[in-house]
Amino acid sequence: MLTSSVRWIDRFGNVQLSLPGSVLGGASAAGIAVRGDDALVRVVRSYTELEAGAPGLLCDANDAVALVVREGSAAQHFDVAVGDRVDLVGDFGSLC
Repeated sequence: MLTSSVRWIDRFGNVQLSLPGSVLGGASAAGIAVRGDDALVRVVRSYTELEAGAPGLLCDANDAVALVVREGSAAQHFDVAVGDRVDLVGDFGSLC
C-alpha cells in the first residue's frame, strides 16, 4: 500500500497526489481508499481511455499521480480536499 495526500486540485477537479508518476508502472487497476471508502479505478495513460464519468489514475504533466474523472471532477467524486489522505493498493512500477 502507498499512502499519499492530496497535493493540489486544479480548476477541473483533477486531484494531484503526493506520489511520483513512476509508482503507477504496469498496473492496469489500483485500489484506492479515501477516508475508509474503497474503490477500484483504472490506471490509464490518458483521459480518453476512460468512459465519461469514470474515475482513473494517471501520470500527469507534472510527473505526479493524479486522480481524475473523465468529463467530471475527481475532487467532487471522491469528496477530497488539499491535505486529505489517499491510499493506493496495487502492484505498481513505472508509467511515466
